[in-house]
Amino acid sequence: MPNPTEIQYDTSSLERQWDEIAKSRLDALKRIIGRACVKATGLRMDDPPELWRFAIGKSERANASNWSDETRSIAERLQELDPQLEKDPKACDALMAGLGTPTLRETAQSLLNTVRDDVELTRHLTTALTLQRRGLIARKEYDEASALRDATTRFLVHNWIEDPPTGEWVVRSLCFFSDCAMAKMAYFFTHNRKKYLATSLLNSEPERIRKLYRSLKLRPAAPRVIKDVVFDFGKVRLIPFQKKVASK
Repeated sequence: MPNPTEIQYDTSSLERQWDEIAKSRLDALKRIIGRACVKATGLRMDDPPELWRFAIGKSERANASNWSDETRSIAERLQELDPQLEKDPKACDALMAGLGTPTLRETAQSLLNTVRDDVELTRHLTTALTLQRRGLIARKEYDEASALRDATTRFLVHNWIEDPPTGEWVVRSLCFFSDCAMAKMAYFFTHNRKKYLATSLLNSEPERIRKLYRSLKLRPAAPRVIKDVVFDFGKVRLIPFQKKVASK
């Protein structure tokens, strides 16, 4: 994000929203990662933890040395904000590394100890055998299944709110931008700072961005602070709705 000229705002009013906005970003990441795990493994969200541990243990991502800096950062932040998350193996495959890599025998025995319904037990054991025969789940399969492959989605989620916050967290967080300003920023940065949003897209692109962040359930700030974005010879200038937000 750029370093704009100073924009004044009611700090106390806006800071009160930080936790809920940050949580919406965290929840979006959890859903994206969880869906990628579901698609890559073929499991269901309601499958027992034993199957999830077994599936993730058979993947390249079970090895911490294979984590990208981005994956490691997300995992550490998820654990920091949600201490219970490590108990939910569906949410983030990276967090599974600490649980070890269970064998098929261990997985089957755990299922026998915990699942009482014979029909359900048979289904779960069959799934475990299928995972065993399938072999290694390649890291590429997770990457291809993740919504974060989409550059716009990745830009929105990663820049929705500065975390942890600094003195400029409002002007560095997309949640404080209007839909139009957000669309301009996303277009500019996802095109390697080489293309500006065309005038012909000034109506359709903000609407697309609005539908996208709503589908991700990312919470925007109220009120928004940044009204528009102007690009001057490669520099980004942010235009506030008003020069100063009155204190409350």
